[in-house]
Amino acid sequence: MSTQEEPPKTEAQADSDAVGAGLDFTDPNSPLARYYLRSSHVALAATLALILVLVSHMRLWHTDVWAHAAYGRYIVEHLRLPEHELLCDLADQQLPYANYQWISQAVFYLTYRLGAWLAGGDEVRSLAGGVEALRILFALLVTLRLGFLGAAILRMTDSGWLVVAGVVLAALLGLPNLSVLRPQGFGEVYFAVLLFLLSGRAFSWRSVIATVLLLIVWANSHGSYLIGLIVLGTAVFFAALGGLLGLVDRSSAVRLAVAGVLSAVGVALANPHGPWLFLLTLDLANHPNIADMDEWKPLDLRSPWGIAFLGSAALLGLTVASHWLLRLSGRTEQESPRPVVLWSTKYTLHIPLMHWVLTLLFVQQTLQHTRFNPWWVPFVVWFLAWQWHTVSKLIGKPLADSDVPSLRKTIIAGLFVSVLLLWTAPAQWVMNGEPKPIEKTMHEATPWRFVQEIQHRDGKHYPGLADWLNKHSPGKSLAGRIFCTETQGDYLTWAGEGKLPIFMYTHVHLFSPRVWNDCQQVKMGSASWSDILDRHDVDIILAEAELFPGLRRRLQTASDSWEIVVDETGDRRKRDRRGRILIAVRKLDGAEPVKAAQPK
Repeated sequence: MSTQEEPPKTEAQADSDAVGAGLDFTDPNSPLARYYLRSSHVALAATLALILVLVSHMRLWHTDVWAHAAYGRYIVEHLRLPEHELLCDLADQQLPYANYQWISQAVFYLTYRLGAWLAGGDEVRSLAGGVEALRILFALLVTLRLGFLGAAILRMTDSGWLVVAGVVLAALLGLPNLSVLRPQGFGEVYFAVLLFLLSGRAFSWRSVIATVLLLIVWANSHGSYLIGLIVLGTAVFFAALGGLLGLVDRSSAVRLAVAGVLSAVGVALANPHGPWLFLLTLDLANHPNIADMDEWKPLDLRSPWGIAFLGSAALLGLTVASHWLLRLSGRTEQESPRPVVLWSTKYTLHIPLMHWVLTLLFVQQTLQHTRFNPWWVPFVVWFLAWQWHTVSKLIGKPLADSDVPSLRKTIIAGLFVSVLLLWTAPAQWVMNGEPKPIEKTMHEATPWRFVQEIQHRDGKHYPGLADWLNKHSPGKSLAGRIFCTETQGDYLTWAGEGKLPIFMYTHVHLFSPRVWNDCQQVKMGSASWSDILDRHDVDIILAEAELFPGLRRRLQTASDSWEIVVDETGDRRKRDRRGRILIAVRKLDGAEPVKAAQPK
């Protein structure tokens, strides 16, 4: 039996790899050879580790996560799913609660509890531990999303340097989204995994099982599972068409079709609401209150998201134009196996039909809804990576890794990652023996000091508020309601364990249009603001001072009935104006006015 000899190494390679007693770190027959890395892999490992470090030190955003963690607390403690809204009595209690994100909600709560338990100590230290754990979770979700996107690019191009370029580009384009921990973060990871599964040159039965399980978990983690089903359905259609035309492996196309059918059936059956889940999800997306929120409005091209979108669109246009110019000049590429869903012909202008259709869909949705940007970013990077791969072959310089994999490079990658991981938030926690104080880990707009004053009334944070509380409500319970903006209300739902009488939080789809409109009118300081507060028995107002100047002016002119006890307008100690709050209280009959706390 003949054996194929390995190509002889150059003298330079032999000198660089032979160490000690003739050890060869690039020996392909070594049992560890399959784990050897190339230079691009070292760069990728360092890039992902650096991203993990940076994101783990970002302040935890003040919205979204807290209300979802509050629902997760109910799910874990009661071992059942909520049927209606739980956290605010002004919400529409007749609406059914759609449990398409119960997994992520439970994970948020369990993550917080783990961090609080590890931190131990008093109330504030436990809070710091819980916040630290949530920050770590967020960093892991971001890194996993970019890691799976990189794996998808590697699977379809076999180019490590294209993977590094794609991961860096996705991280830069996604910077405007790099702040909020919400169930959507799980959906973004699942989307990257789906792109990975669709990037293979064949679609195996193992991929069928993985796809079905992925979509089922996705449908119980976030409502964006509909995006996954749309992308999968598009892939099924074009794989089937390619199979009929003889352009792709027909058996892979059949297996992909099976995955599509089973995923749709699995999603429809394996969720708390059965097939009704689809209608509940669409009802939420079309709720009139949702349309008033900034992130659901059309994309502002001057915003950070708009600039990122324009940049990615320009890059996509330049790449496709370069591809076409090379084709027009007579350049051709050597035929090679391609992903089953990415076939193209001269009739599709050498762009995969799946790319054409999804690009049109994603561009339309992104321009119409700012919040669609997190789905556009990984898709456009996935598209670009394939085009760059094609263009490199057309110019005769394929972007393939040419260096030799070696154990030395693997060790270097391990050292890079190990050193960087020492700077992550969890490593710093271990080395310091305690989590960072919440002043450094929570976003400035999180009203934790307000809650502390409501609960303890010791004047540690807001003496004027504590004095008013002790006079107005000597007991622990509040006599009236707290008017809070939806962004301030999120943390109150968590810290108050659903017992604080608040006005609103970010799940605005759970409120009737009338209540949501009342909240908007008060925030703007409209003529009916006082009547609305009287009707809802509001005694305390908590809002972002500089975001709602109309409300602030109304309070200043209503000194006979309202007192501003905290006004952080222009407070330079808080860099983000969303963190500069205003607290006002209803004036007590015969009481001396409370001097508002002013920024120093």
